[in-house]
Amino acid sequence: MASKFKTIYYSLFTIHVFLFLAGCGYTTKSTLPEHIRSISISPIKNATPQPGVNHALSSALSQRFGQDPRFQVVGREGADAVLEGTVIGYSSEGVAFDRSDIASRFRLRIVFRFSFVEKGGNILIGDEQLVGEAFYPGGGDIAALKAAEEQASRRAIVDLAEATYQRIREGL
Repeated sequence: MASKFKTIYYSLFTIHVFLFLAGCGYTTKSTLPEHIRSISISPIKNATPQPGVNHALSSALSQRFGQDPRFQVVGREGADAVLEGTVIGYSSEGVAFDRSDIASRFRLRIVFRFSFVEKGGNILIGDEQLVGEAFYPGGGDIAALKAAEEQASRRAIVDLAEATYQRIREGL
């Protein structure tokens, strides 16, 4: 009798696993139109008081898209689609505090508003915002804190470039 229940249990378990895997809908395939092979990354604008964050993001975006053999980063004239955007937010805030109420850990956030427009004006992604973030330790002297923030800024920019790449690769 026990072996009969085991057989039924394993059969039901196998059916559930099969149905779960068949129905989850996960895919790594891009829904971006196949003819989009070359992209141009317009100079990123900076609407924050943080100097150079836009140049660093432009560089990170070019590097990230350049790693994908599907895309070729080209000038605006030869591009199938253009990425345009503005860094609209740069903030650093304490997220953990010591007994003296001094920040011991910070979160740095960079907000990027962008659009991705096909040659001819067809908007593939319009006016979307993404956030890149990184954490860094507080404490120490001002120079160490500033160096930690700069490292976090670089990590947040790479995070933001990856998020932008993934969003564009998802397509419509």
